[in-house]
Amino acid sequence: MEISNLTTEILVFLFFVGVIAGFLDTLVGGGGLIAVPALLLSGIPPIYVLGTGGWAYAVDIKPAAQYLLSKEINLPVGSATEKIRTLETYYFYMNELGQQFGWDRPEEFGGVQPKRIGLIAQELAAVEPSLVRVMDWLGEDEDYYWIDYEALSVLCLDALNELNARAEAVKAQLGMPAETYPTPVATTTVSEVLPTNYQLSVTPAISPEGTSSTWTLTADNVPDGTIVSFYLLGTANIWDVTADESVGLVANSWQDILDVRAQAEAAGYVGLADYEPSTMGWAFGKFVFTNGQAQVTLNYVLDNEKEEDETIIMTLNNIDSNNKGVPVLTATATLTDV
Repeated sequence: MEISNLTTEILVFLFFVGVIAGFLDTLVGGGGLIAVPALLLSGIPPIYVLGTGGWAYAVDIKPAAQYLLSKEINLPVGSATEKIRTLETYYFYMNELGQQFGWDRPEEFGGVQPKRIGLIAQELAAVEPSLVRVMDWLGEDEDYYWIDYEALSVLCLDALNELNARAEAVKAQLGMPAETYPTPVATTTVSEVLPTNYQLSVTPAISPEGTSSTWTLTADNVPDGTIVSFYLLGTANIWDVTADESVGLVANSWQDILDVRAQAEAAGYVGLADYEPSTMGWAFGKFVFTNGQAQVTLNYVLDNEKEEDETIIMTLNNIDSNNKGVPVLTATATLTDV
């Protein structure tokens, strides 16, 4: 049967079968289990079908020693274990020349050049030259090399066999049965130590404008660097309070809040549209623990305006940066006129 005798419907069918078989091959292999029956059912003679599969196999197959296709099959020279021990692994980036040859160009990786790990080809060639090839396709006067990492696994397998032989020899010297294997170490369940005894306080609790107060959060069993966030409520507002950058104080003006709520409502984000600063906080910040304690200093702005006393209510969020629970504690400070 010739291709010209196949109907358009069969050709379209075979095209899609080929796509599916190729996709399956890229994942787990075995695409021929789909392609070969489809070709046979299409009426193509078996010799052509099997010849097609054989061509693909011949192109993709990796070199393997076998008595029918190989000659001068010899055992490797030297200890595979010692060869492996002499090798060092390195982290590296491709330089400008490597990028010119087409490897790891930053523009192909979102502007960030990838960091690689591997061996130095020249070092590997010194102990096992059969695993190193010349990049002759580059057509350069100077030789550049690539490593056959797939074949390197064979060297690792040989090293494992050597180590196994050594282990068997040690067993014989110690009079141990050959079937003796290491007993897995019994696992023990270690109970997780959770943070406890959280305490939140503010000193002084009453402060005039132009001064500051220190908010202290303590707890037991809290790792250093743990972050506990908080939000501020009360009758004070963002124009009454400042803080050091380490506190990460984020304050929202009423206009900003109104703008965000309007945008959220228009976009259909109900949760954000329902944001109410009087109950959810008009400013936000963080504590960072060191030696079981964290402190935040809030500075109170002197505005020279006559007004009534205002309150600042700090409330902890109920999850820390380690995804551990935090009690919802509050502490209140009063801000007075000078």
